[in-house]
Amino acid sequence: MENVKVELEFFKENEFACPCCGLVGTTERTMLAVDQLRAMVGFAISISSATRCPSHNQIVGGSKYSDHLSTNIFGCTGLDIFCVDSIQRFKIISAAISLGFKKIGIYESHVHLSLPLSRNDGIVYYGIYKK
Repeated sequence: MENVKVELEFFKENEFACPCCGLVGTTERTMLAVDQLRAMVGFAISISSATRCPSHNQIVGGSKYSDHLSTNIFGCTGLDIFCVDSIQRFKIISAAISLGFKKIGIYESHVHLSLPLSRNDGIVYYGIYKK
């Protein structure tokens, strides 16, 4: 998947890049939706993970079907937003649902969001890191 060029108000394209190779495989639709989410919540948010190449996904222990993968047939539709505050987490999740995010994972340190192109649409789950 080639790098996408899209104009965003709150984010830079490199914030969606794989940390090991710099590939930006995040779909334009996902980038625009998270930019709108930032406007809706009214506070700065930080993307902790977006595009992952297969090698980086393996290093971090990601699923072989991860929404973060650049090789996903739909492109990267998932991203993680750093969040440890319950009030901010509620605002992020509420805005995400209104913007059409259909897969929401709640972790101790972040919220995972994915648009409805993935195979598990309409779910909220509590995520636990495997050690």
